[in-house]
Amino acid sequence: MDCNELTIFLQKVLDNEDLIYRPDDDQLEEVPELLTLIDEFAEKCDPYNRNIELRLEISKKLDLHHLGDFHDGWALGTTPEAKKCFVNKQGDQMIDPETKNPYVFELADRFSEGFAAVYCYWDGKIRFLKTDGTFLPGEFYYEVDWPRFSNGYAAVQKTSIEWGYLYTTGNYQKADDQVTKLWNYTKEGFARRSVTVGNNVQATRFHFYDKDNNQLDIEIEQGLVQASDFSEGYAPVMYAAPSYAWSFVDTEGKLYRKGTEIVKLRNAADINPQRFGWFKFRTFDDNFGFVNLKGETLKDEFGNRLFRVVTDFSDGLAIVTRDNKTYAMDTTGKYLRGEDGKILEFNYGEGFEDGVALISLNSGEFWYLTKKGKLIKFGNNQQ
Repeated sequence: MDCNELTIFLQKVLDNEDLIYRPDDDQLEEVPELLTLIDEFAEKCDPYNRNIELRLEISKKLDLHHLGDFHDGWALGTTPEAKKCFVNKQGDQMIDPETKNPYVFELADRFSEGFAAVYCYWDGKIRFLKTDGTFLPGEFYYEVDWPRFSNGYAAVQKTSIEWGYLYTTGNYQKADDQVTKLWNYTKEGFARRSVTVGNNVQATRFHFYDKDNNQLDIEIEQGLVQASDFSEGYAPVMYAAPSYAWSFVDTEGKLYRKGTEIVKLRNAADINPQRFGWFKFRTFDDNFGFVNLKGETLKDEFGNRLFRVVTDFSDGLAIVTRDNKTYAMDTTGKYLRGEDGKILEFNYGEGFEDGVALISLNSGEFWYLTKKGKLIKFGNNQQ
């Protein structure tokens, strides 16, 4: 049985569409051998673990501050001057076909479906770089969210007031004039849109549309004043007066219920898409935490529910800051331990991505933190 076959098997066993979502231990306490199997399988089949040593070697060779994992054959690197570049597995930087010089960008995103969004300093626009070093025709406005291709197209801002979808073929489809922002389709098959209400350009409502341009009919009469993307089967939505509460909607438009009552959250200003069974939320006084579909908030192992800063869960871990100290926390609220068994504390940390998190233990000195609690020097810090 290869990794793909084992993945399908475990998915059926866990009865969950994402293998990376791991049930709570108490759900499987009667079958501890399955928990061991899941851990061993994830360790052996995690592609990020196989590339960490190569990334370390290349980052040292090229004097890079950071190097992500490889997507479409290219890894996104950060220079000591905080510029962005792309590097292949042979340690070669991507070259501009015209100038024959290595590409260096002010800002860039990783490759996805053969394209990477890059910020071009000469006109302040976003363009899509191909894996051969050429560009897809067209330029677009820089938004807070990087446009990334998914399922063959990317939501892009063409002008200050125009949105549309760009296809990998280079074709562009303009959205309706009432659309004030577009988002990509998620694997659930729906994309968010914010649209103006009548002639009031200051008032917007959110909707979800499928790929046939059919609007998702949600079982509430009020419009949505906020919404986040679908993830793991549900999307957070906030409906208008008189409720002004957050709930969770599924792909059939049904709101999640705890028993017979719709789950409603009124103490959250924002809620992010679900990751590993938890939604990151922000309170109205700018604290952060995690809530699940039932409306239950996640407690850390010391009973804390709110933090000054948190990242979304990624690779099963989130970076959280409380009492001026930063930690890596798993989906049960337990903190990551180092190889000495003690809770790891650090000054600064970015979210886990490509199998590691970038952290700072001391001022000016950065490290990779692995999911197992191992600290690795890299780039300029390597010995």
